Amino acid sequence: PRACGGIGVFMHRLAEALAAAGHEISVITRSTGRHTVDLENGVWVHRVPLVEHGARAHAGLPDLPQVIRNHALTVYDEAMRIQAQRGAAVTLSAIWDLEAAACVASAAFTNFVYLVTTYQLSLPDKPEWQRDAHYREHHVGKMIAGERWLLASSARVIASTRGIRDDVLTLNPEVHRAQPVPVIPFGLPAAGALPPRPADYPDDAIVVLFVGRFEARKGVDLLLDVIPDLLERHPRLHFRLAGDDRIVVDGETYKAAFLARHRARTDLLARIDFRGFVDDAALEAEYAHCDVFVAPSRYESFGLIYLEAMRWGKPCIGTRIGGIPEVVGDDCALLAEAGDAGSLAQALDTLVSTPSLRQRLGEAGRRRFDTHYSIDAFCTHLLDALALPDTMPASAPAATPDAHGTPPATHGTAVRGQQESVAVG
Repeated sequence: PRACGGIGVFMHRLAEALAAAGHEISVITRSTGRHTVDLENGVWVHRVPLVEHGARAHAGLPDLPQVIRNHALTVYDEAMRIQAQRGAAVTLSAIWDLEAAACVASAAFTNFVYLVTTYQLSLPDKPEWQRDAHYREHHVGKMIAGERWLLASSARVIASTRGIRDDVLTLNPEVHRAQPVPVIPFGLPAAGALPPRPADYPDDAIVVLFVGRFEARKGVDLLLDVIPDLLERHPRLHFRLAGDDRIVVDGETYKAAFLARHRARTDLLARIDFRGFVDDAALEAEYAHCDVFVAPSRYESFGLIYLEAMRWGKPCIGTRIGGIPEVVGDDCALLAEAGDAGSLAQALDTLVSTPSLRQRLGEAGRRRFDTHYSIDAFCTHLLDALALPDTMPASAPAATPDAHGTPPATHGTAVRGQQESVAVG
């Protein structure tokens, strides 16, 4: 019940889709209040408050920042309760924040980890991390070491794109996987009925939408730098920016710095809407009614935001880095150079100026989404990668790795409710 990024979205969609296909799925997530367990759209959702575990011993768990350690042990305790009650044997988690670290350190589960943008890859675009030497050493440094450990210790590592797989493995040559890392792109449900147009939507305008956190990695600073000139050049142009705009960088937010810099240009500011965090329904309406979607990230392992725009037939502007080129393909988007405001401005100027190109890219994006990124294809390919049988008895014990750390193929998640899978998100 709070704002979440792409990891939360893909875990949510995956859990519901697997449950609809007959699997028994539990999701463990952070609670904003008391400990609750709810059955929501076929998924058992366990919301657990963070517990302080101090120096509690847990064999095999590496040296992690205390807050990360607390969360990992809290997740582990809940996963063990689920296992005792319903026989859970498999965990699936994202590498970010090492949420399943305590599960991976134990022999109680077969653990699968999905590669997303890591602390290691985020560091170059986190100036606040780099300036704080203590945080850099005692939090970020430990997290990067923990990521290497998780890569080496998980039963299987899965990547959403070749880009994130190659980048992570190149940065960590000391990690040797006995099995190859399969590439399984995320998927989303198809777009539903066209939502109502937002009441404050500008009339007779070309609307460019940005969705993302207002931080350097998302490239919002570059976008804000090029907006004024583009508005000058295109009188019908409007920008709508959705996402958490309260993140402080160098003592103030990007939004506050932009508004202060251009406070005299009320004519231009009237054509920029800072939406802040919006709920799912409002976000769908933003995607459905914009003319161009832009996300000039300095790095994305995948970029679920592009899929969210492509399924509505919207032309995209991304950057040539990480997994973005694989997601949008050659004919669905214009790609700027990451970190280059000039090429971003050129791409925006081209799409704003060329209605036929917007239509062609948007139609190609919708076709690409339908062909490659359906939620059904995502689930099918993921289950194939887990390579676990659907004939395992419901009473099957938890998987125990052999001397080489490889789990036996006969233990894990099975389909049609015979064995439970725990999605740790």
